[in-house]
Amino acid sequence: MAKIKCVASGSSGNCYILEADGEILILDAGISRKDLLGALGYSINGLVGCLCTHGHLDHLKSAKDLVYLSVPVFAPFIDHSKAVMKEQYGGFTVTAFALTDIYGNWCHTNGDGTDCPNYGFRIKHKDLGTLLYVTDTKLIKYRFKDLDHVLIGINYQDEYITDDFKYGHVKRGHLELKTACEFLRVCESNRPLQTVLCGHLSDSSADPNEVVTAVMKVARNALVCVAEPSLEVELRNPSICPF
Repeated sequence: MAKIKCVASGSSGNCYILEADGEILILDAGISRKDLLGALGYSINGLVGCLCTHGHLDHLKSAKDLVYLSVPVFAPFIDHSKAVMKEQYGGFTVTAFALTDIYGNWCHTNGDGTDCPNYGFRIKHKDLGTLLYVTDTKLIKYRFKDLDHVLIGINYQDEYITDDFKYGHVKRGHLELKTACEFLRVCESNRPLQTVLCGHLSDSSADPNEVVTAVMKVARNALVCVAEPSLEVELRNPSICPF
């Protein structure tokens, strides 16, 4: 059985630890080296790689430290000549896909409103099935038919955005709750989701209880929760008989 642990989630830093069959894959490294190594128990035994979605420090802060420790870091936004890339890290098969709209424009922005290359990751492992990790994007144009678990950045709710100046970065570059629910509704229609973790919630523009309630109405049989530091969730591959 696999599990995922939330180390940090939000504008101050994002980092998750995915573990399956004794192997560890880091999803974003937006925290200090000290905090990351502490979350790993000060050991990199079993650490097979790190995936980084984009180049903002709250997702990339300790990536160079991992490279120094000879940990493979997959950062497709650095060379974004391909819309889809595939890599193997131990037992994890990782497919990275560009988070662009139907016109090919990036769906995330920098603080000044300029485009920010950003990728999502579809992760497969025999112990967990298929997990999707997507964050910091205004929309997800892809349709997935085989997802078991989703870790999705739901940054804000329209009713809590009041300042026009936030449009350039917040509304152009992050996922709104209703948009997230529509995406999850399509995923659920293809295959019942087992787990939905809602990450990267804004402290001022999202209500955690309202986010969970809305997502539960879409993913009715899934475990739905907000990704908060120290949260740890088991991820089961539903195709494997538990007996």
